[in-house]
Amino acid sequence: MDSTRDERRSSRHFLYTLNDSLTQFYLNFSSNIKTAESAFVKQEACVKSIQKQSSALKKATENCEDIISIQKYISDYVENIENMIQTRESQKEQEVRQQFRAMARQIKELQNETNNYQHTLKQQNKQLHIDFLTKIPNRANLE
Repeated sequence: MDSTRDERRSSRHFLYTLNDSLTQFYLNFSSNIKTAESAFVKQEACVKSIQKQSSALKKATENCEDIISIQKYISDYVENIENMIQTRESQKEQEVRQQFRAMARQIKELQNETNNYQHTLKQQNKQLHIDFLTKIPNRANLE
C-alpha cells in the first residue's frame, strides 16, 4: 500500500508538472498565433505596396514608345518580381502552417500522455481500496 501511495504521489506530481507544461505551451501557442497574425498583416501590406508600385512602373514603361527594349526589360523584371513575391508568400504560408501542425501534434501527444496518467491514477486509486488477495474492499476503503 505504501508503494501504491508513493506511486500515486509521484503520478500526481507528474500530472501537476504536465499541467504546468501544458499551460506554458498554450501560452506560447497563443503568443505564436498573435505574432503570426501580425506578421501576416504586415506582410500583406508590404506585398500590396510592392505590387502597386510594380504595376505603376509597368504602366509607365508601357507608355514609353521610344525605348522599346528598356520597356520590355523593365516589364519582364516587374513580372519576375511579382512572381517571386507570390512564390515567397506561399512558401511562408506553408512554413507557418507546418509550425502550427507541429504544435497541434505536440498538444495531442501531451493530451494522450495526460489521459494515460489519469487512467493509471484511477486504477491505482481502485487498487488502493481493494485487498490484493481477496479482491474485497479493505480498511482504507471503509475509512
